Amino acid sequence: MAFAERRRDARRAVSWPVRVWIGADAFDSHAVDASIQGFCLATVAKDMMKAGKSYRVEILNGGDVPFSCIAEFRNVSERGAGMETEEPLPLRK
Repeated sequence: MAFAERRRDARRAVSWPVRVWIGADAFDSHAVDASIQGFCLATVAKDMMKAGKSYRVEILNGGDVPFSCIAEFRNVSERGAGMETEEPLPLRK
């Protein structure tokens, strides 16, 4: 079964600036797709992030204040890095 078919929720295309915190250091990326429980980063600090570990992220999805949450780094594919959030993302219609 393909990975996308195992997802709980379908993803949709987005273009959100995202900041990922690794300890006291941060790197900027952007999400290319998202669902209610996760997103895919276009770029990832592969040498710094470990699969199965959780990181603090800030997502700028159009509001004045970034949405902060904890996301687990799940996998890397040709599209980017899959991140699963502990809390639902504030998706807009």
